[in-house]
Amino acid sequence: MKRVKHTIRAQIRQSMIAISVAFMLVLGAGFFLLYERNVESNYQDDFAYSLEMADRIMRIRTDSVIELMRNLLSDSAYMHALYSSDDAERFYFTSDQARVLESASSQITRQSYQIANIASLSPDGRLFLYSPLGDSEKYNKLYRDKTLIDSEWVRKAKEKNGRETIVGENVLTGEGGMLSITKCMKNLETGQICGYMVVTIQNRLYNQAFAGQGRYRSNCFMVLDRSLHNRCVYYSGDEETKGEFYHSFTGDEQSSYVFSSLDSNFSNFRLVSGIQRSELLSESLPMAVFIIAILAVLIAACIFVSWRISNRIYLPLRRLETTIQQAKEGNRNITEPFDDSEIGLIGQEFTGLVNRNLVLRERLFTTKIRQREQELIVLQEQINPHFLYNTLDALYCLAEIHGTEDIAVMVEALSETFRLSLNNGSQLILVSEEIRHIQAYMTIQNMRFNQRFDLEIKICPEIMKRSILKLILEPFVENSVVHGLEPKMDRGHILLKGEELPDGMLLFTVQDDGVGVSSMEELEKGYGISNVRERIQLYYGKKSGVFFEEPEEGGLKVTIRIDPENKENRMEGNEG
Repeated sequence: MKRVKHTIRAQIRQSMIAISVAFMLVLGAGFFLLYERNVESNYQDDFAYSLEMADRIMRIRTDSVIELMRNLLSDSAYMHALYSSDDAERFYFTSDQARVLESASSQITRQSYQIANIASLSPDGRLFLYSPLGDSEKYNKLYRDKTLIDSEWVRKAKEKNGRETIVGENVLTGEGGMLSITKCMKNLETGQICGYMVVTIQNRLYNQAFAGQGRYRSNCFMVLDRSLHNRCVYYSGDEETKGEFYHSFTGDEQSSYVFSSLDSNFSNFRLVSGIQRSELLSESLPMAVFIIAILAVLIAACIFVSWRISNRIYLPLRRLETTIQQAKEGNRNITEPFDDSEIGLIGQEFTGLVNRNLVLRERLFTTKIRQREQELIVLQEQINPHFLYNTLDALYCLAEIHGTEDIAVMVEALSETFRLSLNNGSQLILVSEEIRHIQAYMTIQNMRFNQRFDLEIKICPEIMKRSILKLILEPFVENSVVHGLEPKMDRGHILLKGEELPDGMLLFTVQDDGVGVSSMEELEKGYGISNVRERIQLYYGKKSGVFFEEPEEGGLKVTIRIDPENKENRMEGNEG
């Protein structure tokens, strides 16, 4: 199938329409998502306030009961009846004690109609239970349960040390839908534990707290007790969705509900309100229709504007296309006129570019010829050091023939110096070769100065076969001779040491007993030393370097520290 060729005008038009439509769709989707999020946020804010009111109602109701429980602490008859025991084997309170406990309990229930029962437990495990609902029979089995004193709620009440604990279940039977307030009853004067009290409140407390809330069909309310591992102690809503509602809130997966929650400020309760996301977002449908209508109008306007703009852009682009075609066909005499618009300026630049291209090609051809000539000159220059080395070798042979031993030794040392400097064009050299270079240099200097200088070399044998940059040790030996030992009138000594540190670094030191230096700053600014320092930094990295110090015994000590493993700055061809 033949591929359809789209004109520039069509491509511009399609691009503008595609960009405009995409922008409008993204903008519309963004507005809609923002509106949805705003609806959810408003729901969460509204019901956060409702949950706060519910929590406040529950606190007011429980605070009134707690206040009644605290009043019993000053009731000496109740506290004495709860604590006293004449027989350690007795399972029940005496009749007199029971009358006192019943009187105190009934007085509390008369002041708070929402109480389901009140249980008093002595320190030795005797139980007295009072229930205004007349359901005391289901607690009969607890009267002979001596392990009741070891219950979890008793332990927590004792840990609270007199403060009340609110639990979202009947702590005596484990029955849900109720609320228990436990308290350790302590003598106000002695602080002695006289027993424990449990007040169980009916579930009408929750119903009162959440009454009149929830104008949505799927609105649900739930109370979780964090002290009971987030157990649901109250639920208001469709019972069929209770499990889904609970797991949606406590699980990590994406939920189909929108939740609002509040941690109670008087208990371990967490109050939760939730609604089906689909029902909540159904209010967004009118806004979605409105946004779609606006987008349709904007897209139609974008198509019309794109049509007009593409027509205006097309003419200069067509002219530019014609110019490019002429250049492609080899026509360098381009006379197509262009206006001063952006595309017209591009056309003018393109015309000039075509005309300048011919000149640049000619210049490039000339430059390549000159470059080849320079390469030949460089090759010729490389012959000169080899010629000098061969000439010195010939002079050494003549000195040997004529018996001039001093001249032969100096020529041999100088020849060795040139040979090691060339190093076959490689930037690296063995440590042993660098030492030979230094020895050859010292041979020449001792012949000049009548054997005034001593060179002591202490290089670890393990590093003699290691490769280092050439001429990074010799310049410091030369510096010691020229600036430290030559001005000295008597004999001079140079100590050259080298070793490998445990971290793999190579450490070299050059120390002389010369006259020292007048200025350390001037020494470091020297061309030869700064050249070596720069080469070390470039090749071995920032951990390597050159350091100077003036020993107390005089002279100068130079430390050269290099990292042979750091080669990130290695110049091409250094391994030659």
